[in-house]
Formats: sequence, C-alpha cells, structure tokens
Amino acid sequence: MKTKHVKLLMTALCYSVLVGSGSTTLYGQWYIEGGNTRHRFAQMRVGAELRSLLTTGKTIGLRAPGERGKIDVPGRLTPAIVVGGLHFWGHADFYVSIPLVDLYRAENTSLTKASYASGIRTGARAFPIRLQDGIPAPYLGFDWSIDSYEQSGLDSRTGPALVLQRFNANAGLALLSDFGLIDLGMQYWLPADENYPFSRSEFITVDLPQWALNLAYSYVFDTTIGAEAIELNGERERREKLLADKNELNDWYIGLGVSSAFTLSPSSYNRFERPFVNFAPPPTILPEVTGGFYHNNIDAALQLAFRPIVQEQRAYGLDQHWRRLSLALEAVKFLFDYNGFVPFAGLSLGYEELEFREWDNQEQVTDISDSRLTPAFLFGWDIRPNRLNGFTIRTALRYTPYLGIAMAGDRRVEFNQLEFNFFQFIFYPGR
Repeated sequence: MKTKHVKLLMTALCYSVLVGSGSTTLYGQWYIEGGNTRHRFAQMRVGAELRSLLTTGKTIGLRAPGERGKIDVPGRLTPAIVVGGLHFWGHADFYVSIPLVDLYRAENTSLTKASYASGIRTGARAFPIRLQDGIPAPYLGFDWSIDSYEQSGLDSRTGPALVLQRFNANAGLALLSDFGLIDLGMQYWLPADENYPFSRSEFITVDLPQWALNLAYSYVFDTTIGAEAIELNGERERREKLLADKNELNDWYIGLGVSSAFTLSPSSYNRFERPFVNFAPPPTILPEVTGGFYHNNIDAALQLAFRPIVQEQRAYGLDQHWRRLSLALEAVKFLFDYNGFVPFAGLSLGYEELEFREWDNQEQVTDISDSRLTPAFLFGWDIRPNRLNGFTIRTALRYTPYLGIAMAGDRRVEFNQLEFNFFQFIFYPGR
C-alpha cells in the first residue's frame, strides 16, 4: 500500500474513534486523579515523530569510474505517524510507527547511490516512574523495526531493497501535559553487517548504522472514562446482568484496522534461482476488515476476516510480485479480564488465493497461482472496560504456518506469514 494511502487510512480510523465516542475525554491524567480503576487502565495516543540516523554506516561503492572503495551511506530525517496505547495506568506504552516521505536526505558524494531507511517500528516502553502531569519520566524500551538498505550496482542499476529485521534498545525522557505527550529518545542497534548484491553475481559487505534519535509528539485521549460512573455505583454490573439474562449482550460487530504482514520463511526458489534479491518478500501494510458475532455467555466470538496482501520487490531489472487474498473463518475465545485488558486466543481456517509473477527486463517470465484452505492461529487482546460499550480496541497477531506455491525442480515460493494488526476498532452497531 502506498504511503499516502496508509496516512489517509490511519487518519480516518483515528477520527472515527473520536467522532464515534460521545464520552471521549481529551486529557491525560485520569489514572492519577481517580485511582487504578479499569476505566483508567489505558489511553490512546496519536501523533507524529521525527527520526534522524546519527550514524549511517559504510559500504563498498564506486568513487570514480573503475575505482572502488569504502563510502558513507547518507543520513536522512524522516517523519512518521505514531499510534500507541498507554497501559497499566501510565507505566507502559505499546506503539507502532509508520514512516512517511523524507524531509531531508544527504547527497551521495560518489558514483554509487546508497540509502538506508528506517521502516515500520513496533515497540514497547516501560516507565518505572509513571507518566504524570508536568514531571519528566525516563523510560526504557525496545523496538522491532523493518528497515531496508539499497544501492546502485556495477552497472548503475538499482539493486534490491534489502529487508532488515532489526531489534534495538531505546531510552529517553517523556513529558505529559494538557498539551499532549512529548518524548525524546535514542535508539541503539548492535553492530551488524549484511551481504549485498553489487550485481546479479557479486556480493559486498555493508556495515549497518547503530544509532538513531527520535523526537515525538502525541495527542493523548481516553474513550472509556465516561462509563466509569456506572462502574462505581454498581449500575454497570446490574445492566450487564439484566441484558445477559435477555441474551441482549450477544451482538454482531464489524472491525476496521490497519495490519502488516511479514513472510517468515525464505523461498527456496529465490535462494537458488534468484540469489540477488530478498529470499522472502518485503513486509507490507494492508487494511483488515472483520465481521462477526460475539456470544456473551461463553465470552467468545465467531468472525470472518478479509485481508488483501500484496508484496513487491525489484532488483537489476527483475520484478517480483506476490498477491494473497485471504477470507478466513475464525473462532476466538477470550481468556480472562484484567481491568479491561482482555487477551484472547483462536483458530482460523482461511480460503487463500495465491499468485506469484515475475518480469525480467519487462518480459514476463513467471505467472503461477493456486488456491486452498489453510489453518492459522490467533492471539491478541482487547481493551474492553465493560461489555456495554459500542466499540472496543483490539490488537491481534495471526500466524499462518505453512502456505506456499510449489515450483518446478522442488522449489517453493513461500506465503507463510505473521500478520500484526496493532489497532483494530471493533464496532457493535446494536449497542
């Protein structure tokens, strides 16, 4: 999905929450003022950040025609959309960051054009001293980022956007106020190097960057605090019991969210036939649409989930295109309720349409497709302060362990994926 489409979709989803919740409160100190109740357990944050690579790494390139040597990988300054959730009454933060178009990128000083990009980041931060109004709070955390590196090769054609799954530690300071949440942090990756194809047959070593600096602002808001009054006076329990006795808490729902997909296994086809590209396709961002029925008495749901997953890569004149359309029937069981934090586990059986295509110097050389039923596993959690609300917020992981297309010569193109739906808004129209 194009960056501008991601931005529009994320903005629309966040706006729908603000508009759809008449009890939304736009202030960040609920858990300080009213104690550690279930309606003060979590708040949402939506904002933006700037990322700056402080060390950009080294690669082998052409300093002049026919002259090789080590060159710098230029730095960059990149804005990103951030969506997160403050949990455990200000002691933890879970978030996803989606990069946009660079504001600044240093110029290459050699004939070789090289670029390192920090991609989608998913992470968690812990605040030993919880976030409080006007008090700087230090934090420690970690990120899982999907970064990429690419450069031009011997013939000046662009090589692959090498997919890099990197884990980093981060630390910083955050300040919460009526204005919002501001934080400044530093990221650190362990020293690492990667082999990169300088042509279709020759490889070089690239030293990856180790440090980055982030400055972020988030607008913090709560969508459930308005329902706390009926919790404290016992009205919530009375209503839930009354509606449960009438089976009126059993209800249909629809879910809208932005998800990401990561192919976990390398394709043997690329490993042996196309060694100059990524063996697994790059991650991608996609919309997810869910519709289902929730049964209150057993605290479980049956749902249909639709996801269109498209992945692409190109290098030295070769273009590869993966497409997966998935419609899955899923059974989800909620496990327990900890102050509105409600984890679940489930099983899925999906009808999968798979397609893999290749073009070599604009001539199509591969076009293969398949369809089948495939099982998958689900795990995640809902933020559900009570069972009366018209919507909940869901985070979900979906793992499809064995999915691919057989090719000639005992080769395979893999589609076995981990899907991470960081925020999905579940709406109950009947409530």
